[in-house]
Amino acid sequence: MIKISCCIITMDQADRIEIAIRSIKSYVSEVVVIDGGSKDNTVKIAESLGAKVYTKKWEDDFGSQRSYSIKKASNDWILVLDSDESIEFGDGINFEKIILDNPDYDGFRFTRANYLDKKQTGSEFDFDKQIRLFGRHGYYNDKIHEVVKGLKSIKDIDKSQCLMLHYKSKDEQRSHLLYQKKLIINNIKELEQKLDLSEEDKKRLVYEKKMLEVWDTWWQDAK
Repeated sequence: MIKISCCIITMDQADRIEIAIRSIKSYVSEVVVIDGGSKDNTVKIAESLGAKVYTKKWEDDFGSQRSYSIKKASNDWILVLDSDESIEFGDGINFEKIILDNPDYDGFRFTRANYLDKKQTGSEFDFDKQIRLFGRHGYYNDKIHEVVKGLKSIKDIDKSQCLMLHYKSKDEQRSHLLYQKKLIINNIKELEQKLDLSEEDKKRLVYEKKMLEVWDTWWQDAK
């Protein structure tokens, strides 16, 4: 049996965390929740569902929270899920089967369907791709738009086999986007102030500027 740890980072998600945990609980060996300091019942609900909950103060760094969740996980395979996401499988499919059927891969990318107020906007951002299942040697080092690094071979999983569902209200999305824009601008400033940029830094700077360009499109979808 392949043991998988599901890692979730939270902050005031009492109205969502139960759906997220229940959608994956029967497919993983443990659920690890890293809470950034919720003031609602997020922690209590997660613990009542059997999750191992740890607190790590939120410091505007998604990658740091993700990395801490991997550190606290017990198993060799990691599933990353956000607290406002859930999973739907096709018949006969589960995470263990995906891993066993694809022994040459150490990472798996899933399609995510994005909904605002339970509806899709019709834009190109209604669907995206996310690497969410990987060997625990994978790691994060970006504060925002964090991407798993250190993987050798990644396989795309067809959405008929496994689809991620991502729900936000438009109010939540607008709040998130304003916060996200602040972080993107701060990251760009930090990188531009460096005297000697590494190749990784240069790639990151290009990527963050690209994200700032498409931010307006995300904002229009959330209006």
